[in-house]
Amino acid sequence: MRAIGPLVAALIAVVLVISGALFTVDQRQNALVFQLGEVKEIITKPGLNFKWPLIQNVRFFDMRILSYDDAEPLRFITSEKKPVLVDSYVKWRIIDVRQFYVSVQGRRVSRGDAPAADHFELAAGRIRPPYGARRRLRGARRDHGRGAREGR
Repeated sequence: MRAIGPLVAALIAVVLVISGALFTVDQRQNALVFQLGEVKEIITKPGLNFKWPLIQNVRFFDMRILSYDDAEPLRFITSEKKPVLVDSYVKWRIIDVRQFYVSVQGRRVSRGDAPAADHFELAAGRIRPPYGARRRLRGARRDHGRGAREGR
């Protein structure tokens, strides 16, 4: 009866080591395996994979089309000192996982990263309506006025 206790403890230890050594990559993901902080391997195929526990860690990246959307429009002041509300969204897909990891310097992309670049572009430019927008609006008003007079 005394031999069962150490056997159960050894079995639990083995299960914990195996669960820490195995990981799965989903078909919508790629994985980077790091060994002591450096990229060791890129896994692009889905399935069950092995890593050395405590020496290697894994980071997963979604390979689908990702989107960034502001919850509220951002307010900018242009070079003409006019306030502008900007409602923006960005869609992207990660093609090369290693290059993406290097370009974001290992940090996770957060909500505050994208609008900062837009601010400089908006502040430098002038806000103009699209070509022909005024003409189309005048035509639409004129046509609407005719329809009301003719009883349409």
